[in-house]
Amino acid sequence: MLGLINGNIYVSFKPLKKVEALAIAYGRVIAIGDNDYVRRVVHELGGEVVDVGGRTVIPGFIDAHLHLDGVALTLKSLDLRGTQSINELKSKLKDFVDRNPDLEVIYGRGWDQELFIEGRWPTRYDIDDVVDDKPVILIRVCGHAALLNTRAMEDLDLLRSKSKDVVRDENGIPTGIVKESIIDMISSYVKGKLVKEYDKYIHDAINYLLSQGITTIGYVSADIKTVNSLLRLTREGKTLPRIYAYLDLSDFEKFLSFMSSPIYSDYVSVVGVKVFLDGSLGARTALLTKPYNDDPQNSGQELISVNDLTKLMDKAFSNGFQVAAHAIGDKAIDNAIVAYEKVRSSIKRGDIHFRIEHASVIRPDQIRKLRELDVAVTIQPRFVISDWWVVRRVGIERVKWVYPFKTMKNEGITIGLSTDAPVEPSNPWETVYAAVTRGSLEDIELSKYTTYEALSINEALHLYTYGSARVLNVKDLGKLLPGYKADFVVLSNDPLVTKPKELRRIKVLEVWIGGSRVK
Repeated sequence: MLGLINGNIYVSFKPLKKVEALAIAYGRVIAIGDNDYVRRVVHELGGEVVDVGGRTVIPGFIDAHLHLDGVALTLKSLDLRGTQSINELKSKLKDFVDRNPDLEVIYGRGWDQELFIEGRWPTRYDIDDVVDDKPVILIRVCGHAALLNTRAMEDLDLLRSKSKDVVRDENGIPTGIVKESIIDMISSYVKGKLVKEYDKYIHDAINYLLSQGITTIGYVSADIKTVNSLLRLTREGKTLPRIYAYLDLSDFEKFLSFMSSPIYSDYVSVVGVKVFLDGSLGARTALLTKPYNDDPQNSGQELISVNDLTKLMDKAFSNGFQVAAHAIGDKAIDNAIVAYEKVRSSIKRGDIHFRIEHASVIRPDQIRKLRELDVAVTIQPRFVISDWWVVRRVGIERVKWVYPFKTMKNEGITIGLSTDAPVEPSNPWETVYAAVTRGSLEDIELSKYTTYEALSINEALHLYTYGSARVLNVKDLGKLLPGYKADFVVLSNDPLVTKPKELRRIKVLEVWIGGSRVK
């Protein structure tokens, strides 16, 4: 039994409710109110009182969509975010190799060719100049394309591959750029080379995320190996956030061979399947109804047919699993809607069965349809800043369809916030900042056309807590009202009175899960 007093405690962001104190028992909030009331509750029930000292307390952040194993891998990799040229990329690569001479494979992430002053995609020959005696794999910021040196191409037998996702020059020779279907193979290859103690590797990522105030995770594209690691960590008594895993397609099929229903527990649950309908705007593989404005012969890639998606949904829903569908382009969203309408009549109403990940380019008619069908959407506000080139990519006529966060919220769609880490930084305050400023302080072109799509701080925090809980189908997280699980963070500043430009400076001072301090 525990009582927190003398706090600036936000127990709910919608409706907005703030109290001085709250009482916790058996991992849940049992009472809220003023200091005297909570002291009396704790005294009568024989607990202890903790004085928060006037600091701000909010529900723990719930990141509805991130890649836990990807975050773990990124902690061991070369960070290429913000690289302005191919020469700078080569310089960073050389420095990283010099500092890590014992690595069997060099892995990096975060480059974006749109930033390069050379005005072109990098090639394997660029990085062969730096490293030619060991594999180098550098993932683009979106995670849907990668640059490999010749040694890596040889090790993965990609120089002879006939895959359309191996990019070739005008002479038919692979350039070192690969996309979409090759990325999963690369990930398995890199983890096999870099990771020797898998449980520690995963636990390091968990501690990193906990330190940022993330108390619940929607772990997408999960694999059985990592789920097993998480279960072992739980048995060993290691501190974990609450994790809801959505298996990748191949591991979902394996899972169904020995489990016919989801797994639920306090800390590790397997609740759904993640499927890719298309690629990314950055790699021009997101599926659009009309061609790209800056690539008129290209409308993107369809990564699964409507027929196969319908079969997957039917199998998942009939066994009680959610389906999380990556759909960035509006044509991919059309395909998702068509498939879902075919199976929706057979499922129970009330819960979230189907969620669309990203919905980056979404038309007004699609927004209304998703609301009608009770389809949830997870959004990544920091994409607005990273995709600074998006107006050029889709053209002026479609710009109002890009990341329409406020419109979706106002239409009543169930929305959860997320980072898609390691695609974007996992720090929640980067996400809140981007949701609220919408790139206006960075002079992002999209912001000039769609300022009205920015969220308020209160809206962003509601969606990052209770909204994300609803997307995950969890009904007792995201608030600090009686009956809810006591997952919360203590902050250095009150975000609701912080200027938007200062939001990224807020620090997480303490992290509590189930009424126990974990950080």
